[in-house]
Amino acid sequence: MLHEQAIYQHEAAQFQVERLDFENHKAFVRMVDSDYFTTALTNVRVSVIERAEELPLFSSQATIGRGDVSVVEKVVGYKKIKYHTHENVGYGDVHLPEMQMHTTALWLTVPEAVVQRQEVERPLVIDALRGIANALHLVACVGLMTDPADLGRTLGDKTDPDGLPGKGGSGPGYDPTIFLYDHTPGGVGLAPRLFEARHELLRKARALLESCPCEHGCPACVGPVIGAPGTTIEALPPRKRIALALLADLGIAGLH
Repeated sequence: MLHEQAIYQHEAAQFQVERLDFENHKAFVRMVDSDYFTTALTNVRVSVIERAEELPLFSSQATIGRGDVSVVEKVVGYKKIKYHTHENVGYGDVHLPEMQMHTTALWLTVPEAVVQRQEVERPLVIDALRGIANALHLVACVGLMTDPADLGRTLGDKTDPDGLPGKGGSGPGYDPTIFLYDHTPGGVGLAPRLFEARHELLRKARALLESCPCEHGCPACVGPVIGAPGTTIEALPPRKRIALALLADLGIAGLH
């Protein structure tokens, strides 16, 4: 929330961060009247430290598990988002130290073989998996009645076929893994509860996609579909349709 040039809101007032003093744990700010707010752009690396449970997902080749993980977050920039319209009106660089945390997570690993047999190109399948992660995150936060900021999410991979999921390579040959992790050091019990309700979680995520009135994708299901300036939404990849096809391939049925 705090980095140089960030817009920090406190008691209905806006403050722009001018400087951070890490040694003395202080942020120096000035009051401003801005028509935008800022949101951080974060790179997340997750690696599993200890696997508590891991089971096959229905009759598919996918697996779902839970355990202790290491989360490393690096804020690399920020976006300026306009109030009311949520237009992106600018970017900025951020130079902050990495934040490391030991916590608990639930993960869903989709084997490379499942990715390869989809009818669309591999990058579109990976993008659809990010959409599925968005839907799982939305459903999980509602089910747990928790603030979305309390539950982190990212798409990692499983580079070693005999090893644990982690975040490593990004080319063909790795098994994409969706992580939902407690955004609190040590965890507060969210991941184990999600694992216990894993089947319901997955089915509700598919039901969310099926019931959402959008055609291509939106923040209420698989996330916003974004293209280059001037690109029509009809010309963009059908992220929502690909996500539904992938969920069906994994044996995840909707709620009836």
